[in-house]
Amino acid sequence: MNKSHLIVNNLSKKFSRNLKRSLVYGGVDLFKKVFYNSNNNLDLRKTEFWALKNISFELKQGETLGIIGHNGAGKTTLLKLISGLLYPTTGNIQINGKLNALISLGIGFNPVLTGRENIFVCGTIMGYPIDLIKSKFDDIVSFSELEDFIDSPIKNYSSGMMARLGFSIAVSIEPQILLVDEILAVGDLNFAIKCYRRINEFRSGGGSIILVSHSPYSIRANCNRVLWIEEGKKQKIGKTKEICDEYESFSAQKDDVSSSKTFLDKNYIKDLKLKYNKIIESGSYFDLKILIESNKNIDNVIIAISFFNLSGQNVIANNTKEIDFNVGLSKGKNQFSLEYDSLILNRGSYYINVTISGDHINTQYAATVNINKLEISSKSDLYGAGLVRLKPKWNKN
Repeated sequence: MNKSHLIVNNLSKKFSRNLKRSLVYGGVDLFKKVFYNSNNNLDLRKTEFWALKNISFELKQGETLGIIGHNGAGKTTLLKLISGLLYPTTGNIQINGKLNALISLGIGFNPVLTGRENIFVCGTIMGYPIDLIKSKFDDIVSFSELEDFIDSPIKNYSSGMMARLGFSIAVSIEPQILLVDEILAVGDLNFAIKCYRRINEFRSGGGSIILVSHSPYSIRANCNRVLWIEEGKKQKIGKTKEICDEYESFSAQKDDVSSSKTFLDKNYIKDLKLKYNKIIESGSYFDLKILIESNKNIDNVIIAISFFNLSGQNVIANNTKEIDFNVGLSKGKNQFSLEYDSLILNRGSYYINVTISGDHINTQYAATVNINKLEISSKSDLYGAGLVRLKPKWNKN
């Protein structure tokens, strides 16, 4: 049985919304701890709130644990507590191995120093001897692809360049535990793929990872288990597929209604509605009817349709112009149909957004934004983490 690289037991952290009160409270708590050996600070005082409350979990050797939750849920606070950047209010953390953290861009970097100098500074802060850092230096620079900029000051680096260097330092000096926040979302796609490939190699070698991401696809593709945190509290922890499915369903219900609307230029369009089956099986036939009530005759109209997932990714986009389908609107009611023989979206929730525009892209008559929701189901539990679900033919040659 794999040993636990990390054990978090009833971890809680509270903050004050007021800086002056925070300093006072910190002084009082320190005085009590030093002179009375008291750590009884479980009651919230004025302006205080719990950022995390009673979080417990274990991270096994060779495991990747994903942490999901909405903004402000406490994910980054949890990573900062584990990495030692913050001290817990209550609870304890047991770390069995060398831990490196990638939490914030530029954390630990001195902006005046060069990339070369920062590699040695960060490595020393992590507790590694100079000889080890020297032996890993070429690997760090090569992986970061910053050979031409390694002697430039960090203050001249872009956020993507700092992410490259920070990740390269963290994974090249061979930790046993790696904490990764949303930092990987900053770099370009090719480097992100390279990072996830290195993460898989690190995990295969027995390393353990905690990965925080807002992308359910990154979590599904890389994690063995998932911890779901909401408002500082543990909602659930379990198998990746089960927790991600529940979280995405919860997110769909929690969507901010104010961000969903139908835009109509009343000079042209009186109403725009869609008719379709709200729940379909992945890979099945899908028929969408677009109902447009126009206030006048309009020639040369382009109808565009997009499917967005809950992460805001546009996963399918089609329009009438790409197939030279000439559209004109008559005054009154108009109906158009769009058919997909096989809608190959993977299981999850999506928005169907439709735009009615003129022949010029800047002329927009009507649009729906995150109003029309579609649920894709699947009878199979063996589906992947991609955006779409193709049906290939397998052969043994």
